Amino acid sequence: NLGETFLLMNQVDSAAYYLNLCGDFFRSIENQTALYYLDTQLIELALKQNDLPLARKRMSEAVQPDYVEPNMQHIRNRYLQHYFEEAGDFRQAYYYQMENQRIDDSTRNERIKMRTAEIDLKYSQDTTLMKQKIFIQQKENEVLALNQTLYIWISVCICVLFLVVFIIVYNKKRHYLLQMRTRTMITALRMENIRNRISPHFIFNILNREMGSYTDEQAENMRGLVKLMRRNLELTGQFCVTIAEELDFVNTFINLERKALGDNFILSIFIDEAINPGQEILPSMMIQIPVENALKHALKDKEGMKRLWIDIRRIEIGICIKIRDNGGGYKVNSVNHGTGTGMKVIFQTVQLLNANNKKHLDISIANVQLDEGEIGCEFTVILPQGYDYNLKKMV
Repeated sequence: NLGETFLLMNQVDSAAYYLNLCGDFFRSIENQTALYYLDTQLIELALKQNDLPLARKRMSEAVQPDYVEPNMQHIRNRYLQHYFEEAGDFRQAYYYQMENQRIDDSTRNERIKMRTAEIDLKYSQDTTLMKQKIFIQQKENEVLALNQTLYIWISVCICVLFLVVFIIVYNKKRHYLLQMRTRTMITALRMENIRNRISPHFIFNILNREMGSYTDEQAENMRGLVKLMRRNLELTGQFCVTIAEELDFVNTFINLERKALGDNFILSIFIDEAINPGQEILPSMMIQIPVENALKHALKDKEGMKRLWIDIRRIEIGICIKIRDNGGGYKVNSVNHGTGTGMKVIFQTVQLLNANNKKHLDISIANVQLDEGEIGCEFTVILPQGYDYNLKKMV
């Protein structure tokens, strides 16, 4: 390096000293690349010393390695161009000048390619990094969306929970108020029943004393009336009776009304063989009140045949009871339209019982077309299987 430096500074003596000094060393280690570079400097040194024969000799003796780096080849060509310029062979000088230009272009192209490859690599790295950042951001957005959805569902669930709790509390409060009203109503009915029991007992005693002076027919009618009144008094304290007890009461009532109904009145009672009237229970007066309404408002003033059917059958869900007449059907504006007190008693009783049951006792009233072409009113009640008639839970 010192030899080349002094050579560039045109200090040929110093350059010759250092170049000769390092020549023996590189020959001893047989470093072909270094010797090639050294021969190049010695050729230039001979040219700077204006010794063309020496330069030609060193060119012929110069080392020719298998591979020479482009930058060293470039220096050798530059010095050879200098030599041929000095020798007057401008064709060869031009040749080495073009060779150096080719090497410069090749080196420049390689540098451009390397720069392009470097830029492409950096672009690829930046693109990959950007894709990773975009992917991470997308996943973060998805997680954020999932969290928001989760928060929304949690909020909705909390609101629904509060709503359910409110509805449960409200229903319990409403049910409690209904129970309180029911207790108050039942207590009032019981107190009224206790007050009304006094006079019937006096009436029974008086009637029993007076029947001693009646004829047999009169006495029989009076005994039926006393039985009816006594049974009615007993039923006031009962919510439910057996079908047999209800039908016995109904028969007693109808027998007392037969004279007013006339000889053209016909009663038909059908009880399914699968039903035991002495064991099946229904609300008290459930048959008696519809029968009383049929006799009083439909059949009493009817011309011609007066028919009353009581049909009790076993069905899939329980027992079906139908009370049907041929009195022309139910008419809202009829002159025989009553106060509706009896039906109110039935509906209130059913309401109290249904409040204590999952299965409901159903009642319906409708006008029906009869086989004889007449129109009648039909009262239907469905008693579900396993219905609970116990009101102790409510009272």
